[in-house]
Amino acid sequence: MVWLGIGEQGIWPVVAMSLGLDFAGVVEQVAPGGVLLRVWPLVGGGSAGMTGLEVREASGRVKQMVVRRHRHADLETNARAVRNEFVLLKALGETGLAVPLVKGMDVSGRILGEPYLVLAYVEGKPVFAPADMDGYLGHMAEQL
Repeated sequence: MVWLGIGEQGIWPVVAMSLGLDFAGVVEQVAPGGVLLRVWPLVGGGSAGMTGLEVREASGRVKQMVVRRHRHADLETNARAVRNEFVLLKALGETGLAVPLVKGMDVSGRILGEPYLVLAYVEGKPVFAPADMDGYLGHMAEQL
């Protein structure tokens, strides 16, 4: 991917700009008065394309968010996939389960041309071979 520096401090992927993805519009939806500082692609997310956003909120705090866009095939199978995920994550979060905080969604496709979900960014990396498998499975069981 080729990177092009623009904006206050950040970098935008040229690919995102060429696709006409209006991440500033997403920021205005979920953090009115906020300023988009940086956009970057996130790897993983087998069922959806994911993009990281760094935003300076109107309060001055800098936050990171994730825009999750479901694959077209998923939306053809279940047109309510984004809304269902929004409702499920919100309900699970309210029970105290460790899930990303839901910031917003757009099922109309008005801003990005397709439905999307906005989540709080959770720092971390996948663990495919935990050193302490018993502890790892115990922690998973507690969450379930």
